Amino acid sequence: MTRDSKIDELFSVFLQFKRHMHRHIALQAHGDITIAQAEILVAIARGMTRLRDIAEAQNITPSAATQQLKLLQATQLVESIESPDDRRENLLSLTTKGQELLQRHRIAMKKRFREQLNRLDDQEIDQFITIMKKMIDTDHGKEAK
Repeated sequence: MTRDSKIDELFSVFLQFKRHMHRHIALQAHGDITIAQAEILVAIARGMTRLRDIAEAQNITPSAATQQLKLLQATQLVESIESPDDRRENLLSLTTKGQELLQRHRIAMKKRFREQLNRLDDQEIDQFITIMKKMIDTDHGKEAK
């Protein structure tokens, strides 16, 4: 197997793992919201307060982001206020209910991740940690351009 085909396979497996985790977490913690909506909640919690930033980060159109945000507002998970800098723009924040749901999401994600890692022995976990740190540590390789 060539290096490129190994990288392609790893990418495919990574996406499968991500979908598996999201599916499981959605069933456990999200209640009646979609994975896309949960990702929007995470983005808002991380400080993205403008619709266009969320749309860009989620790789969706502003129209699709607006649609998702209206549903999140209808379920009282997100609120918006007029921007003091630009009256044409609203700033988004999580409601208490949204923060609580997100906390449940994080707990369920951590629990599921532990369950998955329990399939590995201590040496494999150590290797996994080393590999992940190497991948995110820009001092060990080239930064993405």
